[in-house]
Amino acid sequence: MATSGDCPRSESQGEEPAECSEAGLLQEGVQPEEFVAIADYAATDETQLSFLRGEKILILRQTTADWWWGERAGCCGYIPANHVGKHVDEYDPEDTWQDEEYFGSYGTLKLHLEMLADQPRTTKYHSVILQNKESLTDKVILDVGCGTGIISLFCAHYARPRAVGEKVFPIWR
Repeated sequence: MATSGDCPRSESQGEEPAECSEAGLLQEGVQPEEFVAIADYAATDETQLSFLRGEKILILRQTTADWWWGERAGCCGYIPANHVGKHVDEYDPEDTWQDEEYFGSYGTLKLHLEMLADQPRTTKYHSVILQNKESLTDKVILDVGCGTGIISLFCAHYARPRAVGEKVFPIWR
């Protein structure tokens, strides 16, 4: 069994998590169950456990619907129930294949030609710039994530701004 000296200090709080002892920690008739952290958590006091996403935590008692008593690395403390699950992969909010497909497509000329050929889209950009050219005159315009640069072109041509800048984001793979 861990001693208080075995429990790593919480770096964010400087507090020591509670030492685990067998007596009275388990919920009656319930076996401890291993869960995995689906998000990082920094303890806010000495009764809680800090942990990182992906770490395994043994749940000893489901104290309330929101807070459970758990053990990690020989230390016990309360953990927020919404920060643990059976499998970390089930709780991954990001679908990275969509990011790769979306951002990867910007590296091809075909996508930019399709955007420029999208007449309703390009016409709408054009009309918005024309309708607002007075408010853009003599302003510095920055087109962030400019893609084809058509908005920058329309601004420079019709609005007569002081300057037009573009920020193109690199394709990261």
